[in-house]
Amino acid sequence: MYIKLLRIRDFKSIKNLEVHLDRQFSILTGVNNSGKTTILEALSLWVECFEKLLNIAQRSVAGKYYKGDYILGPTNNKYFNFDEINSVRCPDFEDIFRDRDVKRPVVIEATVVNEEKNKEQVISFSISNSTNTRYVISLLGERTFDYRLFNVIFSQLANGGVSAYFASPVASIEQREDFVTEPILADAIRQRHSYQYIRNRIYKLYHSPVFKQFQDDLSFVLYGTASAARIVLRSQSDINKDKRVVITYNIGREIVEKDLALLGSGTLQVIEILLDLYHQSDERRDLNLVLLDEPDSHIHRDIQERLIQMLTRSGASNQVVITTHNETLIRSAQTSNLFHVDGTGNGVVTCLYKKELPKLNSPHFTGPYPALATPVIRSINSTSNGLDFISAIEADKIIFVEGDDDARFLYRLFNNNISNKNVKLMFWVLGGISKVLDKVDMYKAFFSDIKNTKTLWEKSKLVFDRDCLTDTHLAFLQDSLLNKKQLLNYAHREYTQESVFLTDIHLLAVLLSVSYESVAKKPLTEVEAALQGALIAQEPVIRARFGATNVDDKFIKQYKGMYLKKFEDVFGRKDTASDINLERELQAYYSSQPAVNLSNKEDLVDVVNNAFSALGISESVDESVAYSLVQHSGIGTMYPQWEAMVRFMEG
Repeated sequence: MYIKLLRIRDFKSIKNLEVHLDRQFSILTGVNNSGKTTILEALSLWVECFEKLLNIAQRSVAGKYYKGDYILGPTNNKYFNFDEINSVRCPDFEDIFRDRDVKRPVVIEATVVNEEKNKEQVISFSISNSTNTRYVISLLGERTFDYRLFNVIFSQLANGGVSAYFASPVASIEQREDFVTEPILADAIRQRHSYQYIRNRIYKLYHSPVFKQFQDDLSFVLYGTASAARIVLRSQSDINKDKRVVITYNIGREIVEKDLALLGSGTLQVIEILLDLYHQSDERRDLNLVLLDEPDSHIHRDIQERLIQMLTRSGASNQVVITTHNETLIRSAQTSNLFHVDGTGNGVVTCLYKKELPKLNSPHFTGPYPALATPVIRSINSTSNGLDFISAIEADKIIFVEGDDDARFLYRLFNNNISNKNVKLMFWVLGGISKVLDKVDMYKAFFSDIKNTKTLWEKSKLVFDRDCLTDTHLAFLQDSLLNKKQLLNYAHREYTQESVFLTDIHLLAVLLSVSYESVAKKPLTEVEAALQGALIAQEPVIRARFGATNVDDKFIKQYKGMYLKKFEDVFGRKDTASDINLERELQAYYSSQPAVNLSNKEDLVDVVNNAFSALGISESVDESVAYSLVQHSGIGTMYPQWEAMVRFMEG
């Protein structure tokens, strides 16, 4: 179970914010005072409201619930003193209200999803002022709330239903620590004071079946799998006999056991974090939130990367939400786990994975295309030189493309249809294919000398438009790039990416219908007919472009300069065909091709606009139509060419 959507209104610095969370692991980024911690507090407060209102119905209410069902009420038990709210740090009663205005109630709403039962429910709480010393906590929409669904979704309500472990950065622990009761320990966790009772928490875990796994994971995060070093924790106390709880440790081959307080702050912080991830069976709830406020404060970069792996893995049993403005931790994470909070207290916060690559509006741009995390890192770190190149080093794949529009197009297509969202792509703009050939040797030499787990060249791929290349010349180019330059590459049979849209009029009609409201109002068969008619009308225009009149001496000279001369310079292939024979070869090839294979972006625009006109639609499109359409690609709207290209980029 997890929270997929959190809505916060009039809480502390937040006016009206919608946060879409990952089902397992979310990283909230942003500058100081942007509201990251406030979002964690809102989650914690939602859990506290849930716990305070959770009750067992003493009688049945017709049409709502039965006696013995769990409910969020009753309404006469909704008043709580200021000092009874432990999930939010507030010196004064008014501090939880935005601008300390007690007249505006705080509203925190969570959409809870139970994946196993394929059900979800919205649970919304209001926190308002009663007497300037007491809060009124109410379930919003109580009259229409579906309690039957509530009791179906949650199966652990007898055990509380939800839990929240909230930890702040730990620099040290208490030198001495007495055993404490469960309520004291639970309250300390809620108030972010659990560092005062780390030994108590280790002691509980020490006597549980999951302790060995906890210790294995702790050693992995601290030292990695390749290291022989391992940390061993031991309990030196008995809760039934001793007042003090003592935990000792030794690392690797050390013989002497030392007190836990002698560990470094970074190691103590890792222990604190992992304690939040491990629960005994009697602590399990339907929804287990782990909220970590800047857990990277005292942790080395390598440990941060392994910690991210551990936090991601733990999402099977916990929903982890952390805050950070640490560049290394951000770089270690996937864009599907990164959420940037801009500090306005308004709007929608979604993961970077769902956002678009920025539009550069620079016609001559070449080089590494700004990664999605780049603006985020720049906003929290002014020393941003080389950020995009670092992204290339840390990417799983580097995709060379001809232009920045190709980068944005391929990124959206890839993210809409990728099966593995953990694949990190970095796009690198080179220019047209002739410029690619000019630079391929330079990039191969440079990229082959830069290595992370692989050299940059080993994880580089090229996606390009074939443009007017014949099948023979395209095959030579692709084979030579692969076999002589060790550069994996992909090109459609069609002239450009935009040509693909015209190869299946039915799919194009579907995409237009989901992309434009005016088209959606028309029957799909009419849209198809209009597109088919517009394409037939466009075919003579396409044919003329590659007819005998236009494939002339000027065309031949350009073709030889862009391709054949480059083939000779880069691959040593000398073309001995005369200009007359080359002209005949090109004319024969173009005349044998379906018109759609020779179409370009201008043809797509003309076909769509002419179809709109035939349908009586006043709206028109420009060259951006291709990007508008590809945003809706997915199951049912995927061209086979796109499927092949996505597999190529992913593999």
